[in-house]
Amino acid sequence: MKSPLSHRRSGFTLVEILIVLGLVGLILAGMLGFFLTTFRGAFITQQKLAINKDIRTLTSHMTDAARASNNFLLYGSFAANDRANADQRLRHGSSGDLVVFIYYGPPDTANLRFPVARLIGYYRSPENPEDPESTGPVRRFDIPFSPASTAPLESLLPDEADLDSFPEVVEMSRGLANGKLFYNYRERSVVVNGQIFHGNDAKRVTDTYNFTVSPRG
Repeated sequence: MKSPLSHRRSGFTLVEILIVLGLVGLILAGMLGFFLTTFRGAFITQQKLAINKDIRTLTSHMTDAARASNNFLLYGSFAANDRANADQRLRHGSSGDLVVFIYYGPPDTANLRFPVARLIGYYRSPENPEDPESTGPVRRFDIPFSPASTAPLESLLPDEADLDSFPEVVEMSRGLANGKLFYNYRERSVVVNGQIFHGNDAKRVTDTYNFTVSPRG
C-alpha cells in the first residue's frame, strides 16, 4: 500500500503562480510610483532652487548697476530700429526689453553737458525674434568710455550684430509688463516684472519676480 505522502503535490498550480506574479507586480508598481514621485519632487525642487538663484543674481546685478549710475533710459528692445534715436526712448508708463544705466563723467563746461563715461545695459533676447513675447535669456553689456564721450547716446550703444555675444545673467525669461521685462516708473525707477523658466520640454518649472531699482541721480 502506497504511503499518503506519495500523493502530496510537489509544485504550484497555475492559479497560485498567477497570484504570486500579481502580488509581485503590484509591489513593483508601487515601488516604481514611489521612485517616480520622489524623482519628480527632487527635480522640481532643484529647478526652483535654480530659479531662486537666478532671481537673486539678476536682482543683485541690476541693483548694483542702478545705484552706481546717474540715470537710465528704456527702449523697446536691443534691435537697432528700436533705439536708433532719442525719439525712441520710452517714458513713464512704457515698457521695453532694453534698459541702459548711464554713468556720467565730469561735466563738459564748453558744451554744457555731461559726457558718458560708462554704459551698463540689460536686455531680453527672445528665442523667436518674430515673437517678442517668447522666452529668451537676459543678457548684460558693460561698456566704458575713456575719455568720456559727448557723442549722442544712441550711437554709443552696442551693434545689433552683437546681440548674442554678451554674457547671460538669466538663462530663460519672459516679460510680464505688457509682454516686456522692464517698466519705466515716473522716469525715476525701473520695475522688473517677469517669469524665469527652468527644466526641460517634459517638465518646466517657473516662477514670477518683481522688483524695482533706481539710479542715484
